[in-house]
Amino acid sequence: MSSTINVFQLTNEGCKILFEEKQALHSYSEHLLFPAELTEFQEIKTDSRKIEFLGVRKLRSFCGLNSAIFYTTSRKPHLDASIEKEISISHSKNYCALALDSKAIGLDIEEVNDRILKVSSKFMNEDERAFIPSDDKTELTKLWCMKEAMFKLNSRSGIDFKSELLVKHQEGDTYVGQMLCEDGWKKVQMHCFQVGQLILCLCQFAVE
Repeated sequence: MSSTINVFQLTNEGCKILFEEKQALHSYSEHLLFPAELTEFQEIKTDSRKIEFLGVRKLRSFCGLNSAIFYTTSRKPHLDASIEKEISISHSKNYCALALDSKAIGLDIEEVNDRILKVSSKFMNEDERAFIPSDDKTELTKLWCMKEAMFKLNSRSGIDFKSELLVKHQEGDTYVGQMLCEDGWKKVQMHCFQVGQLILCLCQFAVE
């Protein structure tokens, strides 16, 4: 099965989002891995997780980033400090994605599914219902994707998605939100893209 790496370039922000449909495990090469990554890869038990691991590192190599992907104690990915780039990664059932920028970012991807209609009450608050249709699975998937992207940008633990990750309003393809961080409430902006049934969202702290 062939696939193509897709790239969104956010020109105003100097940021890239890359994504690719998942391939069969034998389609990937372990030669993409740095020594520290190879050790981690060999400890993965399932093929699905191996595909996600290799898929993201294929995107990393496509960008020419000469660094392993490391993780903080809270499992947030980062590159070697010498690279001076921030990254965020995400997986869905059928896709792997990576975003990079010079400043902190949070990336999430989701595939539209009917199940979102049954669980929206767990993350959607009343203010968001005022401008996001609660019976539209695509719009609800965007909302969930935005909140996941905010969560990945946030370094706080124990976050409540409904009351502490807030989408306030929409400005074209950009959404404005607020989230409770370790040092108080912060304003964020989110860029949403849709490719077929795939939703992608990138979250950044807004410039005050």
